[in-house]
Amino acid sequence: MLKNIKSITLVFLIICVIFTGNTFAQEGGAGQPGEFLRYGVGIKAMGLGKAYTGFAQGASSIYWNPAGLAVSVDNMQGFTVSTSLTNLYGFSNLNYFGVGIPLIEFTGLQPESSVQKELSKWSLGIGYLSFSMGEFEQRDKDNVLISSSFFEDKQSALFFSLARRFEIFQQTLDLGLSIKMISHDLFNQNSNATSYDLGLRFQPSYNIAAVGIKFQDINTPNLGFTDGQEDIIPKTSRLGLALFPEKLFPSLRSVIFLVDYDLYYLDQREKNWYFGTEISFFKINKLSNIPVKIRFGINSTEEKFSFGLSFDLPQNTFVPSASAYLPTLDWAYTSHNKNAFGDASGQYGFSFNYSRFRSENFYTRFSKNRCNKDITKVTKLVDSIEEPEIGYLSYKKNLKAAVGSPNPGNRSFPLSAQLGLGDLIVYESEESGEVKNGLIQAFDIYRAAEFLPGYTTEIDEDLNQISYMNYIQGAILLQDTLKADQLCSSETVWRIHPTSINGSDSIIYLCNIVSANFKISDVEQIQFDASSVYYDLLLYLLSNSEIENGDYEPAYEHLEELLNNQKQKMKLQNTFFILPSHIYIPYFRDCIMVDDILMKMAEIKIKESKQQAAMELYKEVAKYYLNTDNGLIALQKLKSGSSL
Repeated sequence: MLKNIKSITLVFLIICVIFTGNTFAQEGGAGQPGEFLRYGVGIKAMGLGKAYTGFAQGASSIYWNPAGLAVSVDNMQGFTVSTSLTNLYGFSNLNYFGVGIPLIEFTGLQPESSVQKELSKWSLGIGYLSFSMGEFEQRDKDNVLISSSFFEDKQSALFFSLARRFEIFQQTLDLGLSIKMISHDLFNQNSNATSYDLGLRFQPSYNIAAVGIKFQDINTPNLGFTDGQEDIIPKTSRLGLALFPEKLFPSLRSVIFLVDYDLYYLDQREKNWYFGTEISFFKINKLSNIPVKIRFGINSTEEKFSFGLSFDLPQNTFVPSASAYLPTLDWAYTSHNKNAFGDASGQYGFSFNYSRFRSENFYTRFSKNRCNKDITKVTKLVDSIEEPEIGYLSYKKNLKAAVGSPNPGNRSFPLSAQLGLGDLIVYESEESGEVKNGLIQAFDIYRAAEFLPGYTTEIDEDLNQISYMNYIQGAILLQDTLKADQLCSSETVWRIHPTSINGSDSIIYLCNIVSANFKISDVEQIQFDASSVYYDLLLYLLSNSEIENGDYEPAYEHLEELLNNQKQKMKLQNTFFILPSHIYIPYFRDCIMVDDILMKMAEIKIKESKQQAAMELYKEVAKYYLNTDNGLIALQKLKSGSSL
């Protein structure tokens, strides 16, 4: 993998050198036309000191780095809108409006045709940038008013952008192109030109950093007002680095660091550097209810430093049902403003994004890993740089994102994700041997799912069936008769949709326990044939119930019947008893039942003061089933005689 990363990084740097080499050789125009194209837009970027090339995403990336449009595909930002209104100086204003459109919003997360699959990797963008300096009187060299008319200096650029994401050896490379229709109105004259920006963004699979580069005005367009006039917009290029320290230092999960540097700027100006950082309050545990981000930036330009605030309303916890429709509000202050109230108050903007697939995307990520890997081993996997997508914490992260993501239309992916969180708790407890505690903890997770949209419908029946069986078993362990009866009712959504996971026998088995008030007191209640594994499980529960009631003789008889059943099955199938998946009542830690049966029989003999008979049963466990979870216990009882 490291070789692949190095190879891709080398190719990326070669591309950068080729393009920057051309820009270094370019002669800059003395009048620096197209200056408004280099001021910078977007209040978020301004608050970060204009260090935004490697981090640009959404509609503002149309300006900063068109490759950033492709980020929306992976992050499921959906349709994005970005605006900024900036008062530069005096009566001059710089305003921007952009829209990002990932085509996956039209193809869906699982496109069928090859054309749809290709389109799902593309994003489009449309942006408009305008600069105006107000109206001016026309006067001669002696300051005499020439006429009563006024003239304006207006410049604008209409952006058409497209970007595509490429996955190469599990590394992410985004490419983007912006076509700009530039217009300049001055002294009632107009000039037009077409220009091109090229952007690249590379992000390794371990997600610690992202590198971006933008080549601006690569065709050096001529914005002259007359045919013979040359007013060349010079090329520029900038390199940006975004650092995400969360992967290496979890305590810094709320912070990102950004650095930009001008690979080539105008000939008569020095190349500048830019630095910015952002802190998200809602990613800090004790401040998780505050949907605010603060930004700081410094650079080597005349602005020196900047500060920004963002009210990320979609992250609010007060009205989560409205999150999908709320914008993010941004404000920024830069030090070259004359005062912090007048000019600075003019730097504000908002952004907005909407996706009907956001929750589904995160849930699908979890589901794919869950179906392709042995989920029961997931707790043994540790989140690592090499394979972060298969770690237990990453499963949880995706599910929590699916639960918390805006999901209009009452589609039930947040519900399925909430159930998945409960399932992970049970799997984790199974690995640690604390299944009873896991089922009880997961019970509250499943119960919370009932308050999420989509609870009265079902999308992913098979996966949700696992949650259903865990939910019933949690109710049984907690002796919650009301909830257990409700879950076993024919009106329950899960009961209406029986699935193929262990068939409906698992449900019939669990509901047998519920209908018998959690204790099987009569063998006649068992609805399974003696050859069924569920018959053996219910017979084991029946014997336990009889032992608790002091009915040792019938309990011993049922255990003998069960022992013969198990030995016969082992002889015919040449295998030990295998517990049905997702059935934990009764719980056999090693999925071998014979040793547990013998230990129960020995327990009865001890209660009947028949120590010698109990010793014979312990000997059988120690001799034939020493490698089971009861083997060493039986051996210890034989050696110490502590039970006799």
